[in-house]
Amino acid sequence: MGQGTLGPLLESMRVADPIAFKGCFDSNSNYDVLEAALSTGNQAALFSWATTQQAQNRNWKQSFANLGDILSFQEMQVDTASAAYHPGVLKCVEFLRTISPVLMNQVELQSYCAFYDLAVQQNNLHPAISQIKARYESEKPTTQRGLVKIALEERARKALPQYVSDCMSRRLGILQQSSFASTENGITRRRTNANFELISRDATKYVCNI
Repeated sequence: MGQGTLGPLLESMRVADPIAFKGCFDSNSNYDVLEAALSTGNQAALFSWATTQQAQNRNWKQSFANLGDILSFQEMQVDTASAAYHPGVLKCVEFLRTISPVLMNQVELQSYCAFYDLAVQQNNLHPAISQIKARYESEKPTTQRGLVKIALEERARKALPQYVSDCMSRRLGILQQSSFASTENGITRRRTNANFELISRDATKYVCNI
């Protein structure tokens, strides 16, 4: 809600199927407030509704789980996510192919997922291009994971000092599919995710048509 990306998606769901959408929210959800904020595009009201729900409604997550159970809403989420962030992933891949077309010939699933997270939080690799190139020439990684790790680390270091560790922990955790602790600028962050295991460790998987 704070970034202004969730509201339009929820409004698209509401318009597509108002009955199903409303049915996902329980009596403690202040649904009328949510509906009014969505229909008017009132970002401040949406943010206020979200923070109030988190503070006062212990079951607020269930409403969003309910939305995720509806097939048509799932499809809308995928379409929205692809349109918003997939282009950012492609820019990361295209840049690394200029460095090593062989290593980036096929895009491994964990690389895609890590770059997708980067696109959500940091847009692209552009601010760290010179640092990535220098480390590639110095370290000469022999695997895609090694090259992507360099890219993720150098891009993370271009974040504001207080956020570098968080960026590093998020992306390297995805890349290695397990919780990763990062300490940068005296700040330690360890991000974890129950879905790390969805990325197989047993076999390399590739993303098609990239």
